[in-house]
Amino acid sequence: MNTHSHPPVAEPASTHSTHDPQAGACFSQVDLLTVIVVLMLLGLLLRPALARTLVTDQTLQCRNNLRQLIHGWRMYAEDHNGKLPNCFDWVHGALSYAAGNRDNTNISYLISGMLGPYVRNPAVYKCPADQSQAIEDYGVKLPRVRSYCMSQSFCDPNEGHLEDGDSPPNFDSSRIIVGRD
Repeated sequence: MNTHSHPPVAEPASTHSTHDPQAGACFSQVDLLTVIVVLMLLGLLLRPALARTLVTDQTLQCRNNLRQLIHGWRMYAEDHNGKLPNCFDWVHGALSYAAGNRDNTNISYLISGMLGPYVRNPAVYKCPADQSQAIEDYGVKLPRVRSYCMSQSFCDPNEGHLEDGDSPPNFDSSRIIVGRD
């Protein structure tokens, strides 16, 4: 017979409170405020990095748009004996900030323009960072469809806005040196 006595074993404490069955399952106000403050600090720390990401995305999209336009110009020149169109005729309409100028918002001008068969996506003609808007009739503001333009150096003789009235002859595209992909 074993005569050793063991100390009495304590009963485990009840996990349920007799007063409030959900006690301990709630967050205190201090806990919630702490979490909110930590999230705000993380947001403030990440904001510059996210802003740089947006700028990098816009830069890459801009580069892609310009690359597509350059390819469109090169294909146009190859189909037209090395000549580029006149700077005032390559796309219909004129960009301006004058109210009621529907040329600012007319995508069909881009599609039916001289580059239309070569660059079919109208979004390519607009800088991704361009937030400018055109004021249409009745004060309605719409985003402009184009922000890239052709230099007035590419115009017919005696046309353009040079002060002395002399414009260079239509540029021979065979002299353009563009980096290869």
